[in-house]
Amino acid sequence: MKSDEPAAADAGLPAWLSGIPDAAPVEPVENENAAPADDLELGDIPSWLKAAAPHSSIFGETAQEPAVEPAPSFDAPADSADWLNTFKSIDTPQAPAFAMDEPVEAAPAPPAFVPDSQSGENMDSLFTDMPDWLSGSVDLPAANPAPTPMTNSDVLAAGELPAWVQAMRPVDTGVSQLSSTLLSSDQTLESRGALAGLQGVLPAAPGYAPTSKPKAYSIKLQASEEQQMHAALLEQILAAEAEPVPIASYSALRTSRSLRWVIAFLLLTIITSVLAMRTQIFTMPVGNTLDINGALNAIGSIPEGSPVLVMFDYEPARVGEMEVAAAPVFDQMLLLRHPRLTFISTNESGAILAERFITGPLAGHGYESGIRYLNLGYLPGGQMGIRAFAQNPSVSAPYAFSQSANLFSTTLTPAWTLPPLEGVTSLSQFTALILITDNADSARAWIEQTTSARGTLPFVVISSAQAAPMIQPYYTSQQISGLVSGLYGGAVYEQNNAGRPGTARTYWDAYSIGMLLAMALILGGGLWNLALGLRDRAAAREAK
Repeated sequence: MKSDEPAAADAGLPAWLSGIPDAAPVEPVENENAAPADDLELGDIPSWLKAAAPHSSIFGETAQEPAVEPAPSFDAPADSADWLNTFKSIDTPQAPAFAMDEPVEAAPAPPAFVPDSQSGENMDSLFTDMPDWLSGSVDLPAANPAPTPMTNSDVLAAGELPAWVQAMRPVDTGVSQLSSTLLSSDQTLESRGALAGLQGVLPAAPGYAPTSKPKAYSIKLQASEEQQMHAALLEQILAAEAEPVPIASYSALRTSRSLRWVIAFLLLTIITSVLAMRTQIFTMPVGNTLDINGALNAIGSIPEGSPVLVMFDYEPARVGEMEVAAAPVFDQMLLLRHPRLTFISTNESGAILAERFITGPLAGHGYESGIRYLNLGYLPGGQMGIRAFAQNPSVSAPYAFSQSANLFSTTLTPAWTLPPLEGVTSLSQFTALILITDNADSARAWIEQTTSARGTLPFVVISSAQAAPMIQPYYTSQQISGLVSGLYGGAVYEQNNAGRPGTARTYWDAYSIGMLLAMALILGGGLWNLALGLRDRAAAREAK
């Protein structure tokens, strides 16, 4: 039956494939470690493994050959290509047929190292014998051959240049003639180096021979006479820049010292005499300015017997000017409104100056300390102290300063329970604020630091003539109500107070005479200097 199966299988194959012999059956390989088939129990083999190998004899069943389906027939057409028929003529080696049930012996493994098929002699011949294809092909030249000299005949012939290139060639042929002459005459053969064997490649020229020395050049500057003169002039200018220039000194006038003593004695004598005699030669100023008129209105608006805060912030050296300016203001206020005064100062000597003012020019009004006025003394801290006093005055200045008969002893008493400060606990409860100062910075601090606390309260500033121009903008911007400055302001205000207390009137003549003397001295000094200058110029013209 087995012999019929191949025939049946070949029935569907082409003619050129039907002649291929069947492969020999492969013998099974025996495994020494494998257990014999008889030792296996069929009960241990699952059904899916039995179905996978139905032909194995180890399951105790009869091996059956599987049915071979007939291969589809591939009949080559009659006009098949000749190249396809060549596959039929190839002798295919026939593999030995084997049966599925026969065991196959394992082929022996090849050795790890195979001995070289070439013997030792044959290996040596590979390095000693020259192959035939290489032995007769090339003849090697002899070692260190002599270099073959190059001649002009070996030079390539020059090609023909286009007409436009020839037109661009240089006209001067002197260099080319020189080079051609040198090339023709120099036939030196290079025997070493990179140019060995070449002839005439580095032609020798006069001055450029390898053994020639470089030409010596002089480093001396060749300068003409004019250039040397300019260099000398530059040296003189530079030397004059470094040379110190002596400052011309002028001898002082011999009469300058005596002249100063004469002027001082004249001023002191005249002004003192006028003050002692209390003359009234010069008339008082008439008419009110806007700032003085504002001060008059602010003082006139103070209610009767109301508390008024007064700040003394000037130096003792300005007592004469400040008291003359402040005396008419306070005299009018005390006569008309009888206010309760409270003094405070950011100057160390302000408390003493306040006591002097109330007991001096205002002594006729009979104000007593602790009853009609209080002196809170010194307020430390500058601007911060003023700010703290504006926010909470009873905490910043809690005690009153009172001077006893002994000038060197003072007593401190609680101030905010005394009659002058009755009913006052904040800055806004005062009816008016009056600042007496000779310093613009002090005025700025009091005006700016108390603006939010005082609100719309009247604020009057009494200043010196020197500080008035810097305080005037505060009046223009309506941050203060009025401004009285210097002796002139005090004299104007005194005229509005029926000439009381008369201090400005006493000083006015001495002040006026002193101003006239100062103007005369300035004018006389100018004329004297002019005369001296004219004399010197005339002497200089005569000397020429």
